[in-house]
Amino acid sequence: MRVAVRAAVLLSFVSIAPIAHGQAGVQTPAGYPGVGEPVRISMVSTGAEPRKALRYVVAKDYKGHMNMDMAMSMAMMGQSMDLPTMRIGADMSVASISATGDITYSMAFTGMEVLNSPDPSMAAVLAPLNADLKNIAGTATMTNRGLTRETKIDVSKVSDPMLTQMMDSVNSSLNNISMPFPEEAVGIGAKWEVRQTIASSGITMFQKVLCELTGYDGKTATLKVTMEQTAPSQSMKNPALPPGMDVTLESMTGSGAGTTAAALDALVPVSELLMKSSMTMAMAGQKMETETTIKVQVSPVKK
Repeated sequence: MRVAVRAAVLLSFVSIAPIAHGQAGVQTPAGYPGVGEPVRISMVSTGAEPRKALRYVVAKDYKGHMNMDMAMSMAMMGQSMDLPTMRIGADMSVASISATGDITYSMAFTGMEVLNSPDPSMAAVLAPLNADLKNIAGTATMTNRGLTRETKIDVSKVSDPMLTQMMDSVNSSLNNISMPFPEEAVGIGAKWEVRQTIASSGITMFQKVLCELTGYDGKTATLKVTMEQTAPSQSMKNPALPPGMDVTLESMTGSGAGTTAAALDALVPVSELLMKSSMTMAMAGQKMETETTIKVQVSPVKK
């Protein structure tokens, strides 16, 4: 049970953070970028007047803290497992701002805690992960539209081999923090689509997010988001799996919905997303069907 919980925690953590390389032989559908390439944004409608180009303008001395709360449930082979809400924290600060408005910032994880578990042994299960997370830090550069140009994650001080293998590939793990905005000026009711190719938890998937601007007060853009994910048949390569285990993903679909309030003078939004996914895998001559639900809430804490 302790191993299962640990593996589930790792998978839930990595599942929200795209990594920079995918599985060989997975063909990218038309309209999607390649793995590691910037997201593609297309306008659906520009919304009502007045319209304004949404841009991040963050102070050079910005410092903040991000809390990310994750609750996860899994159902597989007639059995289900519910994980308590876990909070991952990170300190964030602006390192520099270019003449064109690109923002380079640092992130240092401050650890993980269990918020609502009745089982006191959970703290012991997560203690090694908590210690290792505190050794992970990185930097990222994003444009003033929220598109990530570069991300670097330092895992040289991580002792857990499984976490090291996962996090060593997280060259784009900060991509999902900022909400990417379109080039065009937009007003209330505007809709745009963000397409991204993601390699996560050992598979390559294709994600489409429809964003709708529901509010804007000059400082904060409020959005409604709906998400779709699909993945074709492919071999799975995940360090959470036992060595030598041959696992094939036969199909995967996912959907989600939520809201985001993106303050244009900050790095961390207030957001909530509920995602559900279905996955069919073939392993050791048997098929396994997995249903997963993840609720992610992100909130900033000013320092």
